[in-house]
Amino acid sequence: MRSAADFLPAFAAGLALGAVFFGGLWWTVRRLVAAPRPSRLLWQSFALRFGIALAGFYAVANGQGGPLAVAVLGFLVMRELIARRFFIRADSSGGMPWKS
Repeated sequence: MRSAADFLPAFAAGLALGAVFFGGLWWTVRRLVAAPRPSRLLWQSFALRFGIALAGFYAVANGQGGPLAVAVLGFLVMRELIARRFFIRADSSGGMPWKS
């Protein structure tokens, strides 16, 4: 039986993968307006971010489901942290739901 401390590296890896994926998404969205070919930037960014995340999850899993599940949990926690940092809850004022 594994202890909770055995899963801390997988959780940290999930946090790091989430930071790269969602931080890269934020970086991409901020540059779409000024990009000469926005669709190309969007697809290239997606392919790079997805490839990094997929390779990272594969390395963390090491053929086992437990570390993979914990890494995915870390990934989702980072998603929530980034969303709370860059976005505010939409209200009824009709304003834009993100912070500038």
